Amino acid sequence: MGREPRRAFLVLAAGRSRRFGSDKLMATVEGGETLLAAALRPLVPWKGDVHVMVRADAPERWRLVEAWGAQPHLSPHADRGIGQTLSDGIALLAGHYEACLVCLGDMPALRRRTFAMLWQRLHGDALIVPRRCGRWGHPVGFGQRYFPELLRLQGDRGARSVLEANKDRIIFVDVDDDGIAFDVDTPADLRRAPRAESSDAVGVGAVRDEGRGTEMESGT
Repeated sequence: MGREPRRAFLVLAAGRSRRFGSDKLMATVEGGETLLAAALRPLVPWKGDVHVMVRADAPERWRLVEAWGAQPHLSPHADRGIGQTLSDGIALLAGHYEACLVCLGDMPALRRRTFAMLWQRLHGDALIVPRRCGRWGHPVGFGQRYFPELLRLQGDRGARSVLEANKDRIIFVDVDDDGIAFDVDTPADLRRAPRAESSDAVGVGAVRDEGRGTEMESGT
């Protein structure tokens, strides 16, 4: 039996929430927790390997992440866009981890078993994308093979360009989870946010590898 790869979760939580009008990650969702806390909740079993990128002028996010038990990191170029934040995050992980799941801090409805299914498929050469009824979603898994490309990211485009350049290598994992395609951009989104069940088990369930992708519907 081979050694399990060293894997991490990289949560991007350094945005300015311009469309929301205030700090959306600290806004309250159904149940009384903040949006960021709701996004982190499914990751409880992996706390020790959860790394969260936060902006310098949002100390309350840093405190929340620290109190929750994950590792907060300052995103020094947050205002340059999500691509730059992702690049900075990968720079922190490279050399310590062989692969990571890139997550967004404004996605409160993902199920824990979805993370578990993706986690088990992640290794140093993997490029993993969850899919629901043909629609691509998040989080996306990158092996260290793709870290050099991620390190070159800039601006606000995220990892879409990396996925597009490596379409033939994508491994799709079909999941029964509408949360992979739901994020919060506006107060209206927050009001209609579905909430993942807190009792969602970590069981990996059945994973189907549908092979190679041909259409880009979503990207980090």
